[in-house]
Amino acid sequence: MSDLDLYRFNAEDEKIRYVFYYTYEEPISDVITKLETLIGPVHVYDVFPGANTYDITLDEPLSVITTIGTEMILAPKTIVTVFEMGTILFGEKQDP
Repeated sequence: MSDLDLYRFNAEDEKIRYVFYYTYEEPISDVITKLETLIGPVHVYDVFPGANTYDITLDEPLSVITTIGTEMILAPKTIVTVFEMGTILFGEKQDP
């Protein structure tokens, strides 16, 4: 039995992958907005749904975003259930 459910989103281009963990089911549009606050405007090519769910015990601290939009650090040895929500494929936004 896990201590906490986490919802994981991946966002990647040809060079880098960002991983976002939420303590609630965040809409994909809000994850894209969060990505854009980190790196600037992006063009979303596709979104693939996630299909995996698994339980893990954390080996290291993990940063998650809570329902009030703040960061919370989970301690090592916390048992979590991770729901893979999807992968966002993006690229640099081009001017028209």
